[in-house]
Amino acid sequence: HLLFLFLMMLPIVANAEDVVEIDGIYYNLIFSKKSAEAVSNPSKYSGEVIIPETITYEGVEYSVTSIGICAFLGCSGLTSVTIPNSVTTIGYGAFMGCSGLTSVTIGNSVTSIDHNAFGDCGTLSDVYCYAKSVPSAQEGAFYKSYPKYIVLHVPASSVVAYKGTFPWDSFGSIVPITQEEETAIHNIENENSSDDGIYTLDGRKIEKLQKGVNIIRNGTGVKK
Repeated sequence: HLLFLFLMMLPIVANAEDVVEIDGIYYNLIFSKKSAEAVSNPSKYSGEVIIPETITYEGVEYSVTSIGICAFLGCSGLTSVTIPNSVTTIGYGAFMGCSGLTSVTIGNSVTSIDHNAFGDCGTLSDVYCYAKSVPSAQEGAFYKSYPKYIVLHVPASSVVAYKGTFPWDSFGSIVPITQEEETAIHNIENENSSDDGIYTLDGRKIEKLQKGVNIIRNGTGVKK
């Protein structure tokens, strides 16, 4: 019986997890896979949140690969979120009830978005999804967020695919991400890696948001 119990515990030990807080974001660390999952903040998230591709804890680097179930549930003070290219899955109810959320940027590696992931986000106006292969999204992924009033920005080569795939086809407007936007983000991310602030598309640093597309850098990533 003791041997049986020991064998049953092996998977648990091998995939031991721990919740840590780094730069205001909470993560569930999966030690065996060197991966991390963004999870809920006891004090709720607010403002603009940019999730990094990797985090370092006790000298070990972890890749942020998922947004956990209900991770940002009810964070009414959250206004925008950037999900990095390292993330592949967005869990059930991840951003449900984020009533102040207006803009979402989804990285190019996301393959699945669960039910209610962006449910009841009534002020959401822009979704940038950089995945060229259309992610699998549950029917209710944007439940009660009124996608017919949301502009979906996707890679130019994938516009037709998104328009022909449910539930993405329910968005009122599906437009291509411009090469200018992609180039500007790449340049600012690489050439100004240690200089936080707000930039215009031509790389000029400004003091406050202006009309049109702005790029915001906070040391862990950039967002439009």
